[in-house]
Amino acid sequence: MTRLSLTILVFLFSAMNLHAQVIDLVPFATGLVKPVDIKHCGDSRLFVVERDGYIRILDTAGNVNPVPFLDINSSVGSVGGEQGLLGMAFSPNYETDGYFYINYTDNNGDTRISRLMVDSINPDSAIAASEELLLKVLQPYTNHNGGNLQFGHDGYLYIGLGDGGSAGDPDDRAQTHKEYLGKMLRIDVSNAPGYTVPNDNPFLADTTYYPEIWASGLRNPWKYSFDHINGSLWIGDVGQGVWEEINIHHKNDPGGQNFGWRCYEGNAPYNTAGCLPASSYVAPIAEYQHSLSNGCSITGGYVYRGGEFNSLFGKYIYTDYCSGVIWSLTDSAGTYVNNTLGDFANNQYSTFGEDYFRELYIAETVSGDIYRLADTSCLPVAFIAETDTMKVCDTVVTLKTPAGNGFLYQWVLDTNIIPGANSSSYTTNQPGYYSVLVVNSSFCTNLSSPVYVEFHTPPAVTMDTLQNLFCVNITTVPLSGTPAGGMFYGKGVTGSNFSPALAGTGTHLITYKFTDPNGCSGTSSETVVVDACAFISQSPASGNISMIPNPNNGTFDLMLQEDNHGTYRITIADLVGKKVLEKEMEFRSGGRMQLSADLRPGLYILKATSEEGAVSYLKFLVQ
Repeated sequence: MTRLSLTILVFLFSAMNLHAQVIDLVPFATGLVKPVDIKHCGDSRLFVVERDGYIRILDTAGNVNPVPFLDINSSVGSVGGEQGLLGMAFSPNYETDGYFYINYTDNNGDTRISRLMVDSINPDSAIAASEELLLKVLQPYTNHNGGNLQFGHDGYLYIGLGDGGSAGDPDDRAQTHKEYLGKMLRIDVSNAPGYTVPNDNPFLADTTYYPEIWASGLRNPWKYSFDHINGSLWIGDVGQGVWEEINIHHKNDPGGQNFGWRCYEGNAPYNTAGCLPASSYVAPIAEYQHSLSNGCSITGGYVYRGGEFNSLFGKYIYTDYCSGVIWSLTDSAGTYVNNTLGDFANNQYSTFGEDYFRELYIAETVSGDIYRLADTSCLPVAFIAETDTMKVCDTVVTLKTPAGNGFLYQWVLDTNIIPGANSSSYTTNQPGYYSVLVVNSSFCTNLSSPVYVEFHTPPAVTMDTLQNLFCVNITTVPLSGTPAGGMFYGKGVTGSNFSPALAGTGTHLITYKFTDPNGCSGTSSETVVVDACAFISQSPASGNISMIPNPNNGTFDLMLQEDNHGTYRITIADLVGKKVLEKEMEFRSGGRMQLSADLRPGLYILKATSEEGAVSYLKFLVQ
């Protein structure tokens, strides 16, 4: 959605604040100091990040463990109001790998993204000494550090960084390609140590960008999150002086969005000097103006996907740090509808968080109190899918409804009760209409809408075989796959071409993905090596042997020139040392000789040995 195609959505907050309060904030925990993030690791515990460099554990009753999970206070710089330990995320495989990730500013004020490990014996204690620095970003000012970390449905780590601070992005960092600041980064941390860049990152093949960049044009994405159902990324981007905004990236959209800052603040032009046309930037889906009742700094939240409160389900819930008003934003067939859920004035809410059941919590940074969000109704969530037809690209599917603590379930197929199907999920290979009856701990019930499940076979996808070795100076190589019409991904890939020169030397994975009309996808990959294809060594220098490749009807001709006459033993071997040609040749001074060899495509080493024992080596590629 570009700025030119968007009908600007401005909310009438003053009118909405007259609505009755529809949520409650239930006290959950006290005694925290400057809480800025709340996460869970897949069990009943909550982990609260404190800005001064501590991570605390809360149990199900809200009791704070007196011993912090992590203490890096001495390493954290918190001189400015927006510095400190700002965010954390647990590995999607935390139960087996024990990794978690933190985002903090160090004692120099610079951002560090690090990986740490939990103690294998004590699950309530992290090993501070296990810190592995993944990425360091220099910060020119103390404000606008971002700080959040989230894993997407793709398993990749998303890192939100502000524009570096001051006011108005004076150095235009959010719009500068070779700059991490003002960006959303996306990296693959699944193969420790270090990280790699996903093959489908949007700027992987564009050397004018850092390859980690997923989106740009952000001022300070303090909080962002993924919808657990549809995978959309919701970004609350803190405004400059007038407008706060919410941006969205839908799951199936490619990366590369530019959300417009510093050219635009919300939908309003801010500083368009040197900017592209307005249509080049992605407009926010919602914005609100600073005021006494609205506030001055958005705190992004979550799309509620818990099982307790049917009235909140599917709504994006967020607040403002300066006003204490909590709103919901709902996508209604592409139109975003905003409503006030409650006005909790004179509170400074720094973050939302989810527990294992995806129930929402909110932290007040001044008091250090944590609250649990609740609505005033008893109706639980009974939900299977966002559409009335679920197309399954497999032979089986596991249907799920949001789980609730102490809930009861009964699955139904074509109006018939399924015996034994009494959990929050049900695995089936049978097509038909499915629904689920949910009973909460207060014995209130809800029956989901029926969803028709149909099964489809994923497409068989092949990528046409590439030779596995290329010289780095080759400009482009065409790519093709079956069925036609898919997308290619990988370093050095642009459209349907692979550029060894753009990829650079090394080993690269090229992937072809095809999606059929049913939404079913298949992939196929090829690994290629790009080599410099230059002299390995030449000893002694007087050897002076050069080579000119001339492919001719499947025969590879080598043109050899030698200033010193004499007999030379010529051998050609592949990279594993297997000889494919060996021959003695006599050179006259200043003469040229032609050597014909029927060679398969691949990388070879030519060795020329003189009668005196002088040796020259040459590495070359047969395409």
